[in-house]
Amino acid sequence: MPALLRRSLPLGLVALAGAASLSLLGGPDAGGGCADALAAPGAPGVERRLDCRTACKASAGLRSAAARPSGRGLRLSFRRGSRRPVRVDIYRLTSGRRIIRNRRVVTFRRRGAPFSWSGRVRGRRVGPGYFEARFRSGRDVRRVAVRRRAGRFVRLAAFERKPSCDGLSALRLGGPAFGGRGRQRLGIVYRLSQPGRVGIVVKRGRRTIKRFKARRRSPGKTYRVRLRPRVRGNVRVTLTARLNGRTVRSRLVARGL
Repeated sequence: MPALLRRSLPLGLVALAGAASLSLLGGPDAGGGCADALAAPGAPGVERRLDCRTACKASAGLRSAAARPSGRGLRLSFRRGSRRPVRVDIYRLTSGRRIIRNRRVVTFRRRGAPFSWSGRVRGRRVGPGYFEARFRSGRDVRRVAVRRRAGRFVRLAAFERKPSCDGLSALRLGGPAFGGRGRQRLGIVYRLSQPGRVGIVVKRGRRTIKRFKARRRSPGKTYRVRLRPRVRGNVRVTLTARLNGRTVRSRLVARGL
């Protein structure tokens, strides 16, 4: 938004206009909107921050999304941020120890309330492996990982950060699993909504596998990191962002096959 127009509009409209865009990674993108609102002159800092966060949250199509084991199937629940219907896709991500491209198993369209899935497709139960439940409302996308073994689903740790208006607008891993027979790399994708310094540490238990030193990062730009750790089991990825004197830290988990 041009500086002259920004100064001529009320603060609330500036925040709402900037927060209307949504992130390509899914969720509200505060880049531009929140940054402009926080920097706008003529209003107390606390009030500017509250207006910005309110606008950022209001732009979300989904307030929450979850996939929980229920019998031999899944309970797919969500809370909408608007009246838009929700589409839910279930993807298979692995075949044995091989990572595969997202293979859609089943789709549920135009849902307005939580529902259950039996775990069956055309009358047959899906086999073991890693799966992703992808919720979409408008341009807002949420991803939840589950694993199926012994005929039942099991919840997994998050591989994608929930959308937030705290300056770290997006963070996710390439998936809940990596490695395997094809030695699939572990991908890390993130974006800031305000300038800051970002460092990343990857650990397996107490052992540090890889450390990326803190570097200056620009707002609104998508950064990608890829590595190929030769480990099996859970790997923790911790991103630390220092933004305008504040520290934002987020931890995600993926499993090496």
